This record gives sequence, structure tokens and C-alpha cells, in this order.
Amino acid sequence: MSDHPPDLPPQPGGRALQITVALAILALAALLFSQTFAEISAFAQSSQGRGPFFYPRFLMAGIAVLALTMALRPAFSDEVRPEGAGRRRLIGLIAAVVAYALGLAYLGFLISSLLFACLTPLFLGYRRPVVIPLVAAAFSVSVWWLFESVFLIILPRSAWFSGF
Repeated sequence: MSDHPPDLPPQPGGRALQITVALAILALAALLFSQTFAEISAFAQSSQGRGPFFYPRFLMAGIAVLALTMALRPAFSDEVRPEGAGRRRLIGLIAAVVAYALGLAYLGFLISSLLFACLTPLFLGYRRPVVIPLVAAAFSVSVWWLFESVFLIILPRSAWFSGF
């Protein structure tokens, strides 16, 4: 008995679509990166480039690198997949992002991020009950510390838990 699904037609798009999407992401990242050099506030200047204007630059540079990687890697859309594969995961992930965004105001960054980082791997099919909370906690606390201590950006606090 074979583990492979029956022969299905390849998904439309192929390499040209992958390169087009990667170049569009790269162009958008370059445009948004350039916008961060507009009139810089006194706070950003006094914090030696860190603060509210540093993070978007860092983020856009990372997105540009990932877009270049996407453009240069072999085609992935030519893989054979069953029709509708991943649709439930996508809907679950979108719902988790919406819940995360709404939860920031009530639970604060740290608690919302911890919950989001625990639930997201489940929507994506990762099922290691010991690993998920450990990685979620390390990720959430690391990002919180990075923003608060290095980027000097104050993140939302919980309405119920004063320290978080």
C-alpha cells in the first residue's frame, strides 16, 4: 500500500506566480522601508535610531530577505495536493489572528502572545504537548523583552493583570 495520494493535477500558477508574488512583496517592503525615513520624531532621534522607527525598518528588511529567498528557491506550487488542502488550517489561523488582535486590549501583549503561540501550532498540525508551551513561553517573553528593553516600545498591558 502506498502513502502517496492518487495522481492529481498540479496546482495552477507554478514558478512564474511564485516569482511575481515574491517581487511584489519585495517592492512593498522597499516602499514601506523608505517611508520610515520620513520626518523622524525627536524621540526616535534621541534614542539613537531605536524606538518606534527602528522596528519597522528591521521588520521590512527581514521581509525583503524572505521575499528574495522565496524568489530564489525552487517552485513549491507545482506540488501535487488534494483539492482544498489547508483550507481549514487557513480559516483557523485567520480566526486565531483576529482573536489575538482583539485580545491585546484586554489581556495585554504577553498573555495574548502566549495563548496565540500555543494555539497557532495546533492549527498548523504540530502536536507536541511538551514543546508547544515551552517554545510559546520563550517566544512571547523574548519578543516582549526585545520590544520593551531594546526597541523601547511599550506594548499593551493587561486590563486585569497589572504586570502583564
